[in-house]
Amino acid sequence: MSLAKEIDLEIKRAIAANDQQKLDQLLHQLYEPSDGSDKPFDAAIELRPEYQDELGTDSFEGDAAINWSNRIARGSRLVSYRVKLLGGFRGQHIVSEGDSWFQYPLLLRDIIDNVMAQPDFATLSLGAAGDLVEHMAVRREYHDALRQSGARVMLLSGGGNDLLGDGRLFNFLHRYQKGLSAEKLLNKSALQRASDEILGYYRRILQDVALNFPDVVIFGHGYDTPFPLKGKKHFGKPFEEKGIPLDVGRDVIRLIVEHFRNSLSALAKHHDNYRFTDLSGAVGGRTKDWHDELHPSDEGFARAAQPLLDAVRAHLDRPATPLFESAAIPAAEARRDRGHVDGSMILSDAGSAAIPAASSDLVETLYRNAVRQRSQADAGDPDAGEDRFINPTDGLDMSGFGQDPQSDIEILEEAFRTPGGFESSNFNAAGFSDFFTLQDLRHFNMAEILYLGGSNSAGKCAASNALPPASLWPNIVPTMLMLDEIRDRLGCPIRILSVYRNKEYNACVGGRSRSQHLRFNAIDWAATEGTVSDWHRIAKEVRASRPEFSGGIGRYNSFVHIDTRGMNIDF
Repeated sequence: MSLAKEIDLEIKRAIAANDQQKLDQLLHQLYEPSDGSDKPFDAAIELRPEYQDELGTDSFEGDAAINWSNRIARGSRLVSYRVKLLGGFRGQHIVSEGDSWFQYPLLLRDIIDNVMAQPDFATLSLGAAGDLVEHMAVRREYHDALRQSGARVMLLSGGGNDLLGDGRLFNFLHRYQKGLSAEKLLNKSALQRASDEILGYYRRILQDVALNFPDVVIFGHGYDTPFPLKGKKHFGKPFEEKGIPLDVGRDVIRLIVEHFRNSLSALAKHHDNYRFTDLSGAVGGRTKDWHDELHPSDEGFARAAQPLLDAVRAHLDRPATPLFESAAIPAAEARRDRGHVDGSMILSDAGSAAIPAASSDLVETLYRNAVRQRSQADAGDPDAGEDRFINPTDGLDMSGFGQDPQSDIEILEEAFRTPGGFESSNFNAAGFSDFFTLQDLRHFNMAEILYLGGSNSAGKCAASNALPPASLWPNIVPTMLMLDEIRDRLGCPIRILSVYRNKEYNACVGGRSRSQHLRFNAIDWAATEGTVSDWHRIAKEVRASRPEFSGGIGRYNSFVHIDTRGMNIDF
């Protein structure tokens, strides 16, 4: 077996075994620092002498953009991503694609290293030092990554190699004459042509993602201005050959960086799924802030990562769903779907709801939870509208809820005395509150999970349901988390229609004798925006994203059923 095949096999085995230590050892075994890289935004490392003859011209699957170091580094990051998910990760999934500012193997802690260090982000990294935006657009590796991870955020870095690789800097420079400014030394028409070509590939990626992953937002960035160094190949030597002093040369670089930054920034005006982050001045204006002519130091990369992280968090940090999201859906959609094997009853009258509880301790617990959630909502957010309860017998007006605490409690107590309420004298409200809080849901209130269904409010099935016994509480956890992720990806409120059913209520509404609702493991729901097809598609994507979400997904005329029974079934 050749050395290349042996190394290839070692990499595959290490990735399969989630052995990050082995991958890191391989990287250090094969590579060492070099004086410089062949491409501008490549890593300044090279194969150790003992491996150069056999591995030096070998590339993975014939793709020179993904050499051994990139492959090992990517494998190590894949293992990190997998391991993070094994711990029951409930944060945000991110896909990253880029050049050496996103993956610099061995020597530096790059931007994505800083992103991956965030405890609430799980990043699936596709970056490769030396990569071209052209290759990213043609290979479209992000397709599988976005589909498998379910990420709603993609980080994109590139253009430096396309713009400056293969000696292109010479094309942008005029020969120096004493007194010429940096602007006069720059061949703007050549720079514009090169930029336009790169932007074409950016647009190709943005349009492709918008078409195939309409919920994904792409975050891009420009570069900060580095320092040209005497005798170095990327900037120092070209300036020397054109007779340009290094201090003037840095001004030329600044103009190139600014031109490219402005070009990328303009994309956001025409592509709704693109956000541009300006990194001007982020790295630092001292030579010690830079590792070489093109790459920041570890500290510089950390500073460059922060504006990008801030932008992503600002996009993702939306207010939680407002109080009692399981309000009524429009009456025209509020009907029972014939053929629903689990017998869910969709809400009857719009504008009213049934709130669980009869005992004062549960009233107080729900009230505290509700007010806390409302206080965290942005008044301008579309989610923060009127809070309505499903109670056809009373149709309580909840438009003023949250303005006066005593009045709010009186309203809740009145609701719980109605036939649409439920007996809770044997229910451990404080215990469920503690249990619910541990799940750390982003969008749902504990009262929504305890909602007993529209048919429990009136008619032949009124007041026949009950609260779930403590022995069943753990069953709802993966289903709650799954719905929380669905809500996050949909970006609009979800109305919970049916969760737990006791035997009496399940039989009354025509549910199956083995319904997952009896196990407190199923949720029927509808979103306030989009179509059932949209909701169903997102539900299946979320189910595929984590093993613990394996279960049933049912698509009906006006709602979707999900459960986490442990085996996938569609109906």
